[in-house]
Amino acid sequence: MKTLTGVLLKSGCLGVSLTVATGGLSVAASESEMLCLPQFFASAVSVNGRYPVADDAFDRKNYRLAFKAYYQYFFCLAGSETINSRAEDSGGANLLRRALFQAFEARYADAVVNAQAALKRDSQLGEAQFILGDLLFVSGHKHAARVQWRNANENIGYPAPSDFTSNRRYATAAQAMLARHR
Repeated sequence: MKTLTGVLLKSGCLGVSLTVATGGLSVAASESEMLCLPQFFASAVSVNGRYPVADDAFDRKNYRLAFKAYYQYFFCLAGSETINSRAEDSGGANLLRRALFQAFEARYADAVVNAQAALKRDSQLGEAQFILGDLLFVSGHKHAARVQWRNANENIGYPAPSDFTSNRRYATAAQAMLARHR
């Protein structure tokens, strides 16, 4: 049996492992592929700067769906919804991916550790700050969650090129969380 490791770039899902055996090909789905498929939306669909599918699921306390949807907004869509490539370079994006997968599995304490590590690695990763607020909220730390949402709202993120329209969705989503979860 021979194992090949490749990268699946479709929909931003990374790390698919292929195992080639006599008589067939089996594909072991990575964590990213599991969270990217099936997609809840076909394109960049934020409304009023928020993440409507994820935010609505969060408000309904369907946290598994919410964290899967946030993962899809950040890592599975092409275009403006995706995490800044500088966060990929810093390693912060990988830590955020891990945190969101752990949150999807309801392993909130582990997810908090990885979201904090993502912020430590990359303080401009406002999405990690926003998600850290969500994780703290579902863990019962409401005041700490509000602090992180406030910080996300104030996080300026990455400098954008002059020809790029930057709309820090995480900041708008953080403002909405602050308003809805007092």
